[in-house]
Amino acid sequence: MKMDVRWRGWIVLASLLVTLVILSTTQLFNGTHQSTAHAASKPSISAPATIRAFHPFKISGKGFTPGYGVTVYATNGPIGTFQSGSNGSFTGTATVSDPITQGIHQLSAIDGNNLTATANYTYLPGVILYDNNLAVLKKGGPGTFMYLVGAGFTANESLNVYWGKSSTPITQATTDSNGMLTMFSVRFNAPTNIAAGKYPITVQRTQQEPEAVSTNFTILPPKLISSGGILAGQAINVKLSGFQANEQVAISWNVNGTQTIATIPIDSNGAATTSFTPPSAPKGPHSLKAIGITSGLQATSVTNVGPGISLDPNTVNVTGTTMVNGGGYKPGETVHVYLQNTSNGVITTTVNAQGGFSVPLTAPATYQVSITYYVYAVSSNGADNAKAQLFFQPPSIESNREDVYGGSLTITGQGFANAETVTLSWQSITDTNATQLSTITAAPDGTFSFTTTIPDAPYTTPGPFSFNATITAQGSLTQTQATAPFFVLHNIIATPGTGTIGSTIALAGGGFGSAEQVDISLQGIPLTTVATDANGSFNTTFVVPPHALPGYRTSNLDAVGNTSHLANDIFFGVLRAITITPQQGPSGSSITVSGTGFVPGEQITIEWVDPSINRGTVLTTFILPSFTFTTTVTAPANLTSGATYYVEATGTYNTGDIIKAAFVAQ
Repeated sequence: MKMDVRWRGWIVLASLLVTLVILSTTQLFNGTHQSTAHAASKPSISAPATIRAFHPFKISGKGFTPGYGVTVYATNGPIGTFQSGSNGSFTGTATVSDPITQGIHQLSAIDGNNLTATANYTYLPGVILYDNNLAVLKKGGPGTFMYLVGAGFTANESLNVYWGKSSTPITQATTDSNGMLTMFSVRFNAPTNIAAGKYPITVQRTQQEPEAVSTNFTILPPKLISSGGILAGQAINVKLSGFQANEQVAISWNVNGTQTIATIPIDSNGAATTSFTPPSAPKGPHSLKAIGITSGLQATSVTNVGPGISLDPNTVNVTGTTMVNGGGYKPGETVHVYLQNTSNGVITTTVNAQGGFSVPLTAPATYQVSITYYVYAVSSNGADNAKAQLFFQPPSIESNREDVYGGSLTITGQGFANAETVTLSWQSITDTNATQLSTITAAPDGTFSFTTTIPDAPYTTPGPFSFNATITAQGSLTQTQATAPFFVLHNIIATPGTGTIGSTIALAGGGFGSAEQVDISLQGIPLTTVATDANGSFNTTFVVPPHALPGYRTSNLDAVGNTSHLANDIFFGVLRAITITPQQGPSGSSITVSGTGFVPGEQITIEWVDPSINRGTVLTTFILPSFTFTTTVTAPANLTSGATYYVEATGTYNTGDIIKAAFVAQ
C-alpha cells in the first residue's frame, strides 16, 4: 500500500512546538539532532532525529556541571537521570512513551545547577504488548491473551492489526485524541494451532507515514519441567510452558502402562506451575508426558522415584544461574552439588524433611562446545546420587526488526563468552562487504546491548518476513557468529526541522530505491531532484522558497521516489523573520523594518515594545501585498540610553508566533 502524495494530513500541534522552534535550532550530526549552543560553555544534548514510542534510544550531552545528575524530560515528564562525568558530559539510553501525536517534539535536560539544553526529534508511532497482569509480554503459548498499547499515532486514526503473514486483520482499533492506543482498548489472543517461533504483529495504517508499525511475539514450544526425584508418597513439582492458553493439560507417566496422574489448568499465557502427589511407584526413573487436551501439544520429562535432580532453567548463559532442585534423598543427609567435577567448586547443602533441596549453581565463564556438561548431586556417603545435563545458550542477537532510516536501533545479544569482544556489522542487500557498526564487550554473563542510529538500505518489496539488511555479531573468543535480519523503512530527515525564507536546510533520506531519482518539494513547491546511491540513500540541501506559507504543520515536506513510488511527507516549520536597520540609535530614529514569511492579504501590525513595563505601542498597520514587506517606522521619544527595546511584527494569518528584533537606545 502506497501513500497518495497529494493527500495531506493536518494536525493541530501543541503550543510546545512554537516554544520549541523559538528556543532551539537543530543540526544534523551522525543521524542525530543536536541542540545548538549560543556560546562555547552552553550545554547541549544529542538524540536521534527520529524516536519511536517504546523503543530505547541513545542520548548524550555535554557542557553540564561535572559530577551532577542531568534529568532529561520529554513532553509528559522525566525519562531518565544521567550522571555527568568530570568533563560535564554523559551518555545513556532512554525511552519515550508520551501520549502525544506523531510529529516534531522536544527533549529538554537540566542539571542540579539549572544548566539546560533542548533538542528536537520526530516522534513516530510504536506499539508494545502486555499480559493479563499488565506486565510486558514478549512470549507465550498459542492462544495467549494480550493487550496492545500504542503511542505516537495521529489523533483518531483507524488501524488494522495483523498476525504474521495473515492478510486478514486479527482485530481493528482507533487511536484516541492523543494518538494513543490505551491500555485495555485493544485486546486479542494469539492464534491457536500455530507452530513455535517468532511472529510479527503489524499495525497497518491508512494514508500515513510510516505505513505500518510492528512488534514481535514468540510462540514457545511446549515444555515440561518436573521434580528430579521424589520419595514414595511425595508430591511432584511441575512447571509447564508453551501450551495453548486456558486449556487443560493431562499428565501421565509410564507406570502401570500409561497412567494419567494429574490434569492441570493452563493460564492465559499458556503456562502453569503446580504440584501433585502421584500414585505409588517402584524406585527408578519414570517418564512423564504432558498432553494438551485441546491442542494436542506434548512435552516430556523424567522424575526419579528415589534421588533425582532437575535444573531450572537447564539452558544458561556463561556465568548464568540455574536452580538445582533435588528430591528423593534421605532427610537430613548432606549432599554435594557440582558441575562436571569437584575441581569446578562444590556446593554443600542439607536435605530437608521431605527429602529435597534447592540450591543455585553458577555456570562457568567459559565452556567447550564439544563437551557434554552435567550437574551432579551426591550424598556424602555416595549412596544417593543423581545428575542432569546443563546446556549453554548458543550465541544469538535480536533487534527491533524494522524501523525508519535514521531512527534508533538497539541490538541485544546473549550466549557469548565472558568479556568477549563482539564485532557488530551491518550489510545491506546491495553491499558487497559488511560495514562495522561497533565493537562491544560482552558482560560476565555473555550478554550485551548496543544502541545506534539505523544505517541505510535500499527498498525491497515489504512483507512480514522480508528484509533489506543483515546485522551480524562476531565473537572474538568463541569464533561464533549470530545474525538477525532487519528492514529499513524509507524516511527523510530535515536539519533543522524549521527555517526562515531563504535559509539553507540539510536533507537526508534513506530506504528509497537503489539509484532512483527522488523529487523534493515543500508545500507543493518543487525544490530539487536528487539521485539515491546503491543503498537508496541521499544527502542534499534546499533553500526555503519565498512563497512558502508560514507556520508549523505536518506532511508539507515531501520526497517521492520516481521508480519505487515511495513517498515521505514530514513536518517542516516555515518561520517568519524580521530585520531592522539600524539596530541602535537615539529617540526619533528612522528604522527600516523588513519581513519574510508572511502571507499576501494579511494585516501586519508593527509595535514598539518596552520590556521594562511590558507594554507595546502600535507604530504602523498595513495590508501586505506580497510574501515580504519593507516599511519605515520611527523610534518613540524619551528612550532611556543603553536600554533595549523591541520592534515586533504580528500578522492576522495565525501562526502563533510574534517576531521581534532588538533596538538599543543611545
